[in-house]
Amino acid sequence: METPEFWSCNLEVSRISGIVYSGFVVGAESVDMELEKLQDSARRASTLLKAMSNEHRLMILCQLLHGEKSVGELERLIGLSQSALSQHLARLRRDNLVQTRRQAQTIHYSLAGHEASAVINTLYGLYCAKEVGGGCAAA
Repeated sequence: METPEFWSCNLEVSRISGIVYSGFVVGAESVDMELEKLQDSARRASTLLKAMSNEHRLMILCQLLHGEKSVGELERLIGLSQSALSQHLARLRRDNLVQTRRQAQTIHYSLAGHEASAVINTLYGLYCAKEVGGGCAAA
């Protein structure tokens, strides 16, 4: 693998003008680029965690981990009224965590990306794996 131009192995320079990452020095331009990427990632992670901070939205995402569900199915599985469920689904759509598919008059929801699945699987391992018949939907 070729080393990008902005990397330098001169650790003496790192003490003066750069930051050391795994023994390489990162120049000022690349630090700005890395900071922008980090800020973007932090923003996306924050959006995901805010959406998951509500137990009803978390339960919706847990159910969708198993596959696409209609609004009616989610209503029965989660135990929310249709209006309350619609509010939560709207938030998840706005945050691009779920996607929709229309089939005649029925709207089906599914997870929009792998990030929510990864976090839900981690939460399942931490909180639900040892519970017998627990309330967690992820398996």
